[in-house]
Amino acid sequence: AVTVRYGRAWNLGFSLAHRWHVLVGDEDRSLFLVSLGPLGAATAVSLLCVRPDGEAGAAPRFRCKLSVERPAGDDKDNLVLMASAVSSSALSTGAPAPGQGMFLAVPHELISGDTLTLSLRIDLIQPAAAGGAPKSATPQARTPRRMQ
Repeated sequence: AVTVRYGRAWNLGFSLAHRWHVLVGDEDRSLFLVSLGPLGAATAVSLLCVRPDGEAGAAPRFRCKLSVERPAGDDKDNLVLMASAVSSSALSTGAPAPGQGMFLAVPHELISGDTLTLSLRIDLIQPAAAGGAPKSATPQARTPRRMQ
């Protein structure tokens, strides 16, 4: 298992020979599964939070950003990116198949050998205040203010 901190990007290498890879949240020890699976001319990559049966159907607690980038230098596309809420499951009915739900489709041209290098960021969603929308714990970029 790889331990990750929320709110920061991690570049991780995943073997395509293994369908599932385990991540653990450093702050709260939440358990995540990264799944890899064939999807036509691509590899489907998805992230799932494992939660107890009673919590699995609850509102998402995390958001993620997944991307794969090949160094530039040619005229080909070199980046795929996805951002979404992280689904939760108790895995009591088994693991979802790769390519179901939200996933990142990575073309084979962006994969080096049998290893997929993935940039991954997980953000903790703060519980909504009464009547408010959920907010990310990740600080937002400041917008420049015009001086008058």
